[in-house]
Amino acid sequence: MTAVSNATPLIYLGKLTKLHFLKELYGEIIVPAGVWIEIVKPVTEAWVEVPEDLPHIIQAHEEGWLRVKSVETRKGLRVLRELKPVLGPGEGEVIALTMETKAGFALTDDEEAQNTAKEMGIKAKWFTEILLDALNAGLIRNSQEYENLLRKAIEKGL
Repeated sequence: MTAVSNATPLIYLGKLTKLHFLKELYGEIIVPAGVWIEIVKPVTEAWVEVPEDLPHIIQAHEEGWLRVKSVETRKGLRVLRELKPVLGPGEGEVIALTMETKAGFALTDDEEAQNTAKEMGIKAKWFTEILLDALNAGLIRNSQEYENLLRKAIEKGL
């Protein structure tokens, strides 16, 4: 199954060194080109400090299971234009690419993107749902580990 992800799930799973959950749970992850540009900005702009999540995200991209893609079809571009006044550019790209690629769902922690996706018949998952999927798949051993990971993500800014 394929999922299209916004930055938040990638960043916080990267910070927890659990980005591999996405590969193990969903297989291929697509990241919109605009979201990718924002994620790798610390490298492209040669920041002095690189965020702790970035090496994990770049490694996933190099391994090939995290792919960067632009919205390309007429339908996808039309959806993107329609969503521009309602959502941020990254969130709009996530929804348009989820439709365009027929991905199983979108990964986003933006409430407006969640609501818009549901209105458009697109499944969307919150960060907490990714952790729940990992718990159900046995990647997280028990509810205490789930709670610890969630607490740690909150401490890191989620």
